[in-house]
Amino acid sequence: MPSERQRRNYQQAIREYLGIKPYDKAAQKLIAIVVSSAAEVKDHPADLINITIEELVKERYELPTFNSLDRLVSHVRSITNNRLFQRVSQNLSSFVYFLT
Repeated sequence: MPSERQRRNYQQAIREYLGIKPYDKAAQKLIAIVVSSAAEVKDHPADLINITIEELVKERYELPTFNSLDRLVSHVRSITNNRLFQRVSQNLSSFVYFLT
């Protein structure tokens, strides 16, 4: 069984060989931007997770655990939906006021 240090060295060597970047804060920011944009036209979490995976692969990032993706997608989706609902609510309020 390799030590923790050996495991990290192997992991780094594999990343370098495959040309893959570790999943980090930059990858999380990228996902947040992509999901926020996609959530305006898609609502199903599986679709948003698939879009996230495609973007991470395209940008050569290591994939995080499914739970990490699911939590991040759910959070960003919730924020985006709240913004959309507020926008619709404001427009409806203005429209109702206009009609009266």
